[in-house]
Amino acid sequence: MKKWVKILVLTVIGVCGPLRAMEPIVKIQQDVESVKIQLQDEKVEISEETFESLLGIIDSSISVMLREAGEKVLPNVTKEVFNALIKNLDCITEEQQVERVGSSCLQDLATNPEVLDAAEYLGIDAILNAARSEFKTNIQKYIKAVSDNETRDFERQLKVAAKNPQAKLYDLNADEFLFSAIRAKAPLGFIKLLLKAGADANKRGGLNRTALMEVFKDDSSPRKDIKDLVKLLLNAGAEVNAIGGDLLSSAFTKLLNSRKYNEQEKYELAMILIEAGMDPKKDPYQLTTAAREGYRDIVTLLLDAGAGVNTPDKGGGTALIRAVENGHTDMIRLLLAEGADANVTDASFSVLVYLLLSNKYNEQEKNELVGILVKAGMDLKKDPASLRIAAGEGYRDIVKLLLDAGVGVNTRDKDRNTALIAAADRGHTDIVKSLLAKGADINLQAGFDKNSALIKAADGGRKDVVIVLLAAGADKTLKNRAGRTAAMEAVRRLAFAYQASKKEYNDIIDLLES
Repeated sequence: MKKWVKILVLTVIGVCGPLRAMEPIVKIQQDVESVKIQLQDEKVEISEETFESLLGIIDSSISVMLREAGEKVLPNVTKEVFNALIKNLDCITEEQQVERVGSSCLQDLATNPEVLDAAEYLGIDAILNAARSEFKTNIQKYIKAVSDNETRDFERQLKVAAKNPQAKLYDLNADEFLFSAIRAKAPLGFIKLLLKAGADANKRGGLNRTALMEVFKDDSSPRKDIKDLVKLLLNAGAEVNAIGGDLLSSAFTKLLNSRKYNEQEKYELAMILIEAGMDPKKDPYQLTTAAREGYRDIVTLLLDAGAGVNTPDKGGGTALIRAVENGHTDMIRLLLAEGADANVTDASFSVLVYLLLSNKYNEQEKNELVGILVKAGMDLKKDPASLRIAAGEGYRDIVKLLLDAGVGVNTRDKDRNTALIAAADRGHTDIVKSLLAKGADINLQAGFDKNSALIKAADGGRKDVVIVLLAAGADKTLKNRAGRTAAMEAVRRLAFAYQASKKEYNDIIDLLES
């Protein structure tokens, strides 16, 4: 133990009486000078508030000399922390035996990690022993989530340890209680004691989650000390790139999916994790999730840390797909600037189809984004579903763009449906006209039900479309898989139609039967 620590401990606890009676003033001066040199070597600084608090618990005969050292003894220690430290030292001094110290003397000790850190730095074993005592007597208070059997087993271990003067908390197996402590939002000091007791920061819990993953689960209220807790686990050896949980993803992906913390908090935690060695290449969900949520700064951070802009997650989607389907225009621009592939597809759709299906944009915004994607190299002919979806959604400008780019007007999607049938079904008369002008097959029957454009228009009560199709020569006699003509479908629908729609269906029936 360093000389200045010995001086402090002996003075405060009073093991050997007042310091002025122990040594002549010359020796004290030499000791203080030695402390000053040590502190300078360790490059530790002192704040005025910290120094004043420290002076209050040091014998007055060395106060002036210690002040001359002008260095900080404890990092980031406030007056409040010092007061708590002094309070507990006084309590222990009065009782003389840690074993006889009641929990009333140590009300805040085990719940205040700063006091524990201060005590540990000073080397005051009495404080740490008292903290262990507080921990033992309040195990039920902090661990609310453990089963009765686990609690009884741990209490049994504690009782055995209490009968052995040489036993320490460090000797106990604390692995099984770490997850419970995190779930119960136990104080940071308590979790620190569990880790000191040998709890494995990489132990796997339910769904193969680690403690770090457990911290970010989205099933409890947020912790104000979340950054300190993450640092504590990382310093205890938590593997930052571990994969587990329901998505087989990393702790950071679970944080991104959490609603407990805002974007800025997530960014600050990302910085901590990256500094601890987090590798975004180990978990593609990190980038795709950040893009899905629209976290621009986090996406930039992950890309700078080596994340692959076109690497798909296990669902097959890339960051660009996730940004497009969730309406993040600025994110789309950022990813394209970083080299995102505009022609990528997942198991379901292409980037263009995701854009057309999204309800996050209006028609004008979709027109602009299609232009941006085309400039980034998107092949408009790549996905056969794009024309059918654009026609069905009524996007005239995009339909024209696709047709001008060479997309076949009678192109079928994977369900064998065409753009003309989709437009007729949804009542987009102008698009029906433009498709017919481009040579769309007016009598083509598509899809499982083998409906024609006229049958779908009649079935949907689209009177204006029926008029256009009949004028263009649509065959009224065609039957679908159910054996019904367009007129028959209109009659069937009339029976169930609302009053406001009955006239439309009656008019359609007259047109088809004339």
